[in-house]
Amino acid sequence: MTETTTQADVNETQNVAFGIVTQYIKDQSFENPNPIQAFLDTPEEQPSISIDISAKASKVRDGLYEVVLDIHTKGEFDGQNTLFIAELSYGAIVALDEAQVPKEAVAPLLMVHFPTLMFPFARAIISDMTRDGGFPALLLNPVDFGALYQSQQGQTEAA
Repeated sequence: MTETTTQADVNETQNVAFGIVTQYIKDQSFENPNPIQAFLDTPEEQPSISIDISAKASKVRDGLYEVVLDIHTKGEFDGQNTLFIAELSYGAIVALDEAQVPKEAVAPLLMVHFPTLMFPFARAIISDMTRDGGFPALLLNPVDFGALYQSQQGQTEAA
């Protein structure tokens, strides 16, 4: 079966106000600082897992932006014995038709909408990294990027 593209299809995609052009791993790191202790001397207690997630955006040129999710996770016992550190910077190039998108909608699109679309892919990468590192897969809970954006806006206004 062959697929054909009509002029109407081309015109429809050209009229899209915003969308993701591509997604990619910008930086990825997994550290297992002491595997012998982690795998042989495992205490009875559950490890504590810290997770830090942030989103940032920067303009590449007119109509193109880079959105980056930074995820830093760390598993440890007693706040001293580090089991693993998994870090990921997951990026996307996004297109915004600045003639169609109101100026006041640009920041929420870049800081809420696109990170929400990107998060499931970044979540899967973190899960695979921890599992491939010999630990149970770390499944991150969904993130409310709207609340995160509002919090950042509130901190900016307070400063």
